[in-house]
Amino acid sequence: MPALPPVNHVLRVRQLWRVGTDLEVFTHHYLEYSGGPPTPADCALIATDYQGFVSSNFLALIPATTTLEAATVEDLTSSSSTGHPGPGSLATNVQSLILRRYRGGKPRCMWPIGTADDLTTPQTWKTTYLSSFITAHNSFATAVLAITAGTTAMVSFVNVSYFEGFMVVTNPVTGRARNVPKLRPGGPVTDLVPSFAVHSNVGQVRRRA
Repeated sequence: MPALPPVNHVLRVRQLWRVGTDLEVFTHHYLEYSGGPPTPADCALIATDYQGFVSSNFLALIPATTTLEAATVEDLTSSSSTGHPGPGSLATNVQSLILRRYRGGKPRCMWPIGTADDLTTPQTWKTTYLSSFITAHNSFATAVLAITAGTTAMVSFVNVSYFEGFMVVTNPVTGRARNVPKLRPGGPVTDLVPSFAVHSNVGQVRRRA
């Protein structure tokens, strides 16, 4: 798969979780920044702060069998990123509420947080758990946007849309057709995330290419 195009003044922060014996559960956020581009040392500092804010705000909600192993920061202004697959896991679905409407335009982050004791039914979270999660997430988001490192300062959470439409590709051997997303001809589009919504239905961290 070819490298994705750059996105100016945007960081991708990726979280690596250990869920039981599963060592490859990933979640991520996009953050717009102001000031100069971060150095490798700045990225390391941002990742450390980010990981610390996850631990301090969500500590009471994270099951004993789940730990945040690491956080990594990539400056998408000049680096390339292709995504990394993550296996399925019980998760809390946090949707980023953007103003633009488009097909597939429901960006979200699946947090591998919550236990069976937090469920009202196999498909829904208890209201008490949701209330605690929302409070923790609000505090976490506020803390993240206050991060500075060198001349780099966080501005807002954003959504990054790389693709628009698709083309049909037919396998010459099997004759089977599949839809392949097309990169936006004008480059990636970023959308401000002014707020978040936490869903009452249980989500899953799914494997994605």
